[in-house]
Amino acid sequence: DIAAEVMGVNEVRGKTQAFAISSFYAGICGALLGVVVGQVIPESWDLVLSVEFVAIILIGGAGTVAGTLMGTFFVMTMPRVVENLTQFLTTQVEDGGAFAWLGNLIIRTSPDDYIGIISPDAAGPGLSIFQFNIVLFGVLIIVFLIAEPLGLYGIWIKIRNYWKGWPFSY
Repeated sequence: DIAAEVMGVNEVRGKTQAFAISSFYAGICGALLGVVVGQVIPESWDLVLSVEFVAIILIGGAGTVAGTLMGTFFVMTMPRVVENLTQFLTTQVEDGGAFAWLGNLIIRTSPDDYIGIISPDAAGPGLSIFQFNIVLFGVLIIVFLIAEPLGLYGIWIKIRNYWKGWPFSY
């Protein structure tokens, strides 16, 4: 903003034009999506989708294309990983497997359980898998904002810079 004003660009006009142009292209994309799909229902764009977009940007790393791609991959695969892990821990609890102790801490198998967080059948007390994913998005956004403001891209930069100088890290 400051650099643009120093160069003589009207900041308010530039931001207004950028907003108008991006809104125009978003409208065109929405119209093309409606033509391709044939029927568009407004319920498919809800608050959860907005939270996912914010999570993609903040977890991946704002301001970089690579961070956005990393955040997209992470946020889109995380619900599937949570679902598979929940199913795995549920079978471990039912069969008495090696990870049954962890499943007993996380999975709520009956309404009488007082310890578990996730209820796999979404009945009774506890969070469903969908609700747990939303809570996890919120927690990850807070953790990345506090611990790593550059997101996954910042972590990648640290790892890359470490291995660039290895073994001569003087």
